[in-house]
Parts: sequence; C-alpha cells; structure tokens
Amino acid sequence: MRREVAQSRTASAATAAETAASQVEATRAAEAARAEAARAETARRKAQAEAARRVAQAEAARVEAARAEAARRKAQAESRLPKLELVSVPRTSAMPRASSPAPARSSGGKIVGQYAIQENAVVLRDQYRSRNIRAEVERTTANQRTMYMVRIWP
Repeated sequence: MRREVAQSRTASAATAAETAASQVEATRAAEAARAEAARAETARRKAQAEAARRVAQAEAARVEAARAEAARRKAQAESRLPKLELVSVPRTSAMPRASSPAPARSSGGKIVGQYAIQENAVVLRDQYRSRNIRAEVERTTANQRTMYMVRIWP
C-alpha cells in the first residue's frame, strides 16, 4: 500500500507539474495573442489615418481643380470676342469716290476693327455699346479705298 500511495503522490506531482507547465504555456500564448492584437490595432489605426489623409488630399485636389476650371471659364468669358455677322457687298468696277474724306480722329482710344463694309463696322460698334463701352465708327481711306475703323474708349 505504501507503494500505491507513493505512486499516487508521484502521479499527482507529475499532474501538478503538467498543469503548471500548461498554465505557463497558456499565459505565454495569451500574452503573444494580446501583443499580436495590439500590433494589428496599431496597423489598423495607421491604415485608417492614411486613408483619411488620402481622402483629404483628394478633396483638396478636387477643390483646386474646380477653382482652376472656374478661373479658366472666367478668363475665357472675358477674352471672348463679340460674334459678328459679316455682310458682303458686290464689287463694282467703278469705286465711288468721296469728294473729300473726313479727317481721321486720332484723339486716343483703341482701334478694335477695320472694315471695308460700313455695316460690319456698325455691328461691332453696337456690340461694344451694348456693353456700355464708348465706341465710334470712323471713315478713312487706305490705298484709295474707303475703310471704316471702329475705335473704343474704355
């Protein structure tokens, strides 16, 4: 019986040692799992911050593109030339001559067009006048040909 008690004590000591080793191994595994979870959480937060940064960068690029498009449209609208409907007049062999051409008024202003047909010059003049810009048509002669200059004063 002593032998059985000794075997029983040895078996319980071995079982206790196995249980302690098992608990140590479980503790190590739990610590490793917690460390891995912390690394995964850090990586998730880092990826989330990077995604937020990229979204903000994309939004800033979209806003800049919209601003550039608006500036382009504004510049295009400001530089758009007035649409003209040109009138053609058949040429005759004998050009009518004016008795004396009116003296050209070069009292400043800017010449924005010069036409051989008076109706075309009047169309351009009216375009500027519709935008409240002072405009006049001046009759001149160039190479013995009557021309009509449109002059504006901004």
